[in-house]
Amino acid sequence: MSLLSLLLDIQILLIGLQVDNFIHCSWIYVFIPFIVFFITLSLFLIERKYDFHERWRLWIVPIIIFLFFIPFFIFLGLKLDGKIHWNYRIVFIPLFIQVIFHYLGLFWNGFWKYDLGSQILLFLILPAFWISILILWILYLERKGIHHVYYPLIPIYLLLLFSFIPSYFSITKLVKICFQKD
Repeated sequence: MSLLSLLLDIQILLIGLQVDNFIHCSWIYVFIPFIVFFITLSLFLIERKYDFHERWRLWIVPIIIFLFFIPFFIFLGLKLDGKIHWNYRIVFIPLFIQVIFHYLGLFWNGFWKYDLGSQILLFLILPAFWISILILWILYLERKGIHHVYYPLIPIYLLLLFSFIPSYFSITKLVKICFQKD
């Protein structure tokens, strides 16, 4: 886990340096720690002790969720570099697919069947990650003179925010079960 936190620290540092024009490289190079982070996180989730059905139920859907971040960061890097001239709606398609898989995983597995570690990951780390990414992106676009671009992001942000509410209830139920006296 220290490797993952180190990758996130490097990523935040690189984004700050790129936004401040201290380094002048492609945004794809800036997003490499995020790409390595999600590949590493997907590899950590692969467990060999479960049978196929349990592995699919517990790990395959989160791995698919994490792997959809990779094309998102590649498209976003190319868009910020000006190498592709797509709308931001097209750039955010992998994010929409990731949100759909997140809901699929929550409803398919049921709200109460995740273990405590994945609930802490879903409830604490991912919302903080998305809030920081959205804030940095808005600051970058406002610095470039593009104002009011974050209005289309409000539904995405609310969708992500509300997707973590079932995780909160699941954590509280798990904590009650753990501290319940027999």
